[in-house]
Amino acid sequence: MTWTEKARDLVSVGGGARILTWVWVLTWAQHAITTRDDLLVQVVVAVGGVVMLVWEALHDRLHAWSVVPGLGLLLCGLVLAGTDSPRDSGYLLGWGVVVLLLSASRARPALVVAAIAAPLIAAILVSDSAALLVNMVNQFLVVYLLQRLAQTARELRRTQDQLARSEVDTERERLAGEINTMVGATLVDVSAQTAQARIHFARDDRISAHLAEVEDLVEHGLTQLAQLSQEPVIDTLDAELHTAQTLCRRLGVQFTESVDDVDVSVTPTFALLLREAVTNMFKHAQPTRCTVVVRQVDRGAVFMFTNDGTPEGKPAAELHGSGQDRMRTQIAAVEGEFEAGPLTDGRYRVVVRVPTPVRVDQGSSPIALERNSHG
Repeated sequence: MTWTEKARDLVSVGGGARILTWVWVLTWAQHAITTRDDLLVQVVVAVGGVVMLVWEALHDRLHAWSVVPGLGLLLCGLVLAGTDSPRDSGYLLGWGVVVLLLSASRARPALVVAAIAAPLIAAILVSDSAALLVNMVNQFLVVYLLQRLAQTARELRRTQDQLARSEVDTERERLAGEINTMVGATLVDVSAQTAQARIHFARDDRISAHLAEVEDLVEHGLTQLAQLSQEPVIDTLDAELHTAQTLCRRLGVQFTESVDDVDVSVTPTFALLLREAVTNMFKHAQPTRCTVVVRQVDRGAVFMFTNDGTPEGKPAAELHGSGQDRMRTQIAAVEGEFEAGPLTDGRYRVVVRVPTPVRVDQGSSPIALERNSHG
């Protein structure tokens, strides 16, 4: 990748706006520190600048705690409001209001009130309230617009990625359908020809036995073809647990499991649910820990997967991909119950209850989750 492509990729995820935010904050903080003789002003502005930049760098990971830097900046602004530095107080108050408003989805209404009340209190405390308000509005508008631009760029990039994954899913389903049609038709023809040959050589036991074996192989191939064109290869639940644990360990995610022995008919279903849940977790969250629980209960079995690191304030529909919609449909087909949604503190939980033994049509697989982008 060339430097031009790297720069274009950085801009496409909001990197350019974020860099401009850093330059803007550092420039104004440096100006305030170097042009003021008051040590208190210099220290408070320096602390405020560091807090603002730390928030900018980490706010996607701070979740509900992202309001704390905003309150800290408002406090720094109020401290300087009691000095002869209304302009510097305006810088800090403007940054604080930006932080609280951008964190409003994670904040209580009282914090939004604080973002409005703090500047008004500061305006009362200082002699030059006009200078304070002008500088506060100046800082607020520039930083807020830059951060919103960065956020919009990130959302646009995510939308483009989702569209790309959707196109891959569509093409994969198309190819699977064509393969299933062509190869399936061939195998059906072979099966029919073999049946005719068995009738013709019915008196020869050895040839008839060989042809019967061919028929069995063709029938098995048709079953496998139908399965592979609709779903990923089913692994055991123990194997999926080991895979998930290994993947989480490599990516620095704490993996906790509490798995009981359950009815054997439900383990393929739970294996695929675990695979889908882990994949969705890494697609749509920045997790630090996850937990899987499997229990055998009265007349059924329960699967539960919980992870943290989910962006708060987003509709539930945006927190998972089409894989969960497919799971919901397939679980309903076996008379099970599927629940998924955000919890508090950035956590997300998937709960599935399936009656045991799983009742399916003869010749079908326990559950036929379609392939998705990670298939």
